[in-house]
Amino acid sequence: MKTRKVLSRAIIPLVAISLLGVFLVVKNVALSQTSERESKKGLFTFVEGEAKKQKIGDLDWEKAQINTEVVGGERVRTMLRTRAEIELAKLELIRLAPKTTVDIVKLYEETQEKKAETELKLEEGDLWANIGSLEETSELLVGTTIANASVRGTVFRMNVQEDQTTELRVYRGRVDVSNIPDTAEVEREEEKKTKSLAPRQIEGPKEVAPPKEVSLAQWTVIVREMQKLVITPDKRIKYHGEFKSTDQDEQTHWVKWNQERDELLRNVKDTEKQGMRKEEIEE
Repeated sequence: MKTRKVLSRAIIPLVAISLLGVFLVVKNVALSQTSERESKKGLFTFVEGEAKKQKIGDLDWEKAQINTEVVGGERVRTMLRTRAEIELAKLELIRLAPKTTVDIVKLYEETQEKKAETELKLEEGDLWANIGSLEETSELLVGTTIANASVRGTVFRMNVQEDQTTELRVYRGRVDVSNIPDTAEVEREEEKKTKSLAPRQIEGPKEVAPPKEVSLAQWTVIVREMQKLVITPDKRIKYHGEFKSTDQDEQTHWVKWNQERDELLRNVKDTEKQGMRKEEIEE
């Protein structure tokens, strides 16, 4: 908790985001029993403008500001001219650009494999993620219908255009991306179909449309540091290759702001480590 207080005081003077579609799996470090209980909640660590949250499925929204907690089963949204930052755990940080909506499907729920699983669903907008170097004791999932990606300690940003074209840029680490449907998501959809047992009218016979060509077969690609991947709405790879820090897309306020926040985060962590080493020496 000391880390959170130090970080909050350090980042308040600064100012962020954009993404929508893909599935991310992030390996995370195991938590102690105390911190594990506390980590059941995410926390807004920065809000500029108007951010909101609601229970998924509800109609009412409530205001979200710095130190507002987020739990599984809630949705968060940034309005026009708004950017926000949410800390999911000490090594997991996401930022939302203006007009971005993310479903916090679940936070640190234990799976059958005894892993703490967090699942996010990016409905619209832009997202920047800073994920620390993590071990295989938990998973962070960020999903859309276009693709899914496995992340192991990385910094990346994603953008989804109005036609659902999705772009992923990796700044550090690597991301394994595929168009293979997420098994858990498929199971949830099937469960929704079988939940309704009420009688319903059966439609009469009708003409069946001829078979259509399905998009490309299943694929998986590795997006490495300073590479980007562009995926079309039909899950086809439009571009997979390098990008440069001097590109016009890298000179936006959104990118610069996130880079400044990440640098500040590194400085805070370095200061904290130095303090811990000093305490160890004194002991």
